[in-house]
Amino acid sequence: SFLPAFGGGGAGPGPEPVEVESGKCYIGGIPFALDAEGLKEAMSRFGPVASASVVTDRETGRARGFGFVEFADPADAEKAMGTTEIGGRQCKVSAAKKSARYRTGGGAAAADKPAAKLTVFTTRPDTLFGATYMVVSPEHPLLDRLVSPEQKEEVDAYVRSASTKSDLERTELQKDKTGLFTGSYAKHPLTGEPVPVWVADYVLASYGTGAIMAVPAHDTRDHEFAVKFGLDIVEVVGG
Repeated sequence: SFLPAFGGGGAGPGPEPVEVESGKCYIGGIPFALDAEGLKEAMSRFGPVASASVVTDRETGRARGFGFVEFADPADAEKAMGTTEIGGRQCKVSAAKKSARYRTGGGAAAADKPAAKLTVFTTRPDTLFGATYMVVSPEHPLLDRLVSPEQKEEVDAYVRSASTKSDLERTELQKDKTGLFTGSYAKHPLTGEPVPVWVADYVLASYGTGAIMAVPAHDTRDHEFAVKFGLDIVEVVGG
């Protein structure tokens, strides 16, 4: 696989790799109605849970769609890694990073925020020059850092709307693509050009890293999205 790192939400290099917290997991894509006790109960299938928390927006108090669980035995955290179903949704479980700061609100302008590092996967590195925008899922833990103050109200409403849909409704059944510009730009890893970062519910937190590089000339869903919102379409592979 190929992992281009797109730094968004500010200038400068992305953060260096950090250590993970033993026994502590990050869970993305959880139902917005789930509270800490519900998350603790759901994750106890893997072993005794010492503590659980659900991240909420600092200003509105609304759930952001992700949380953390600390297991009494670190071995149980290892068993939980991957994808698991919680409340009818496929949620992604990964190791919590020691130095990760998950913002839950705030009003700093995007240009004043430290750079955020978005990691995406692709099996087609030959199409990377055709990446004209990025998309993060509504549950992505860096979304708060990416959203500009001007876009915050609209994005918050969009995230709430996405939380009412099933994964099936957001992907296979959704013919009309929806999404919003976050107000931030990523730096293309090859060209250095700014790439707009969007949030859209056709990207799921449980798929890959919960973020994609969009290559609309060579992907049907990305093409439909680009056409609807007037985004650039650059063909880089013939045939």
